Amino acid sequence: MWGDADPDEVRSTWAIELGVFEADDIKWALNSMRTSFLDYPPTLFQFAALCRDGRKRREQSVRLVAPQIAALPDAVVAKVGEFIAGKRDPRDWARNIVRRSERGEALPAISLAYADEALRGVRRSPGPTVETLREADAEQRTL
Repeated sequence: MWGDADPDEVRSTWAIELGVFEADDIKWALNSMRTSFLDYPPTLFQFAALCRDGRKRREQSVRLVAPQIAALPDAVVAKVGEFIAGKRDPRDWARNIVRRSERGEALPAISLAYADEALRGVRRSPGPTVETLREADAEQRTL
């Protein structure tokens, strides 16, 4: 394409076309050329398009602003630290339901059944079975 052209004229044409781009845009275009043009070098207009892509990426990255994060109050930090440090058993909800039931609070049978299922093999004392919970629920409904 440029075989018969004067080399100074070719350099001048490329310089005029690429003169609107920053060095980082051209560097990005050169790097992306390795994956975009494997079989042949790009034309001036194809290379300029890569430079435009580089400029868009640069402009977009400049516009990004890190969010301002306010410092958390010391009380919140302490509470989170306690929560993380404390080794809560994920079955505490089930133990709470069983405790409430043992204190005499009327709870749905299904809640007791789920709690029993969650604590099965964990509690030392045998808890109510699903059948006994259903019977207790039926009794509560007749009252």
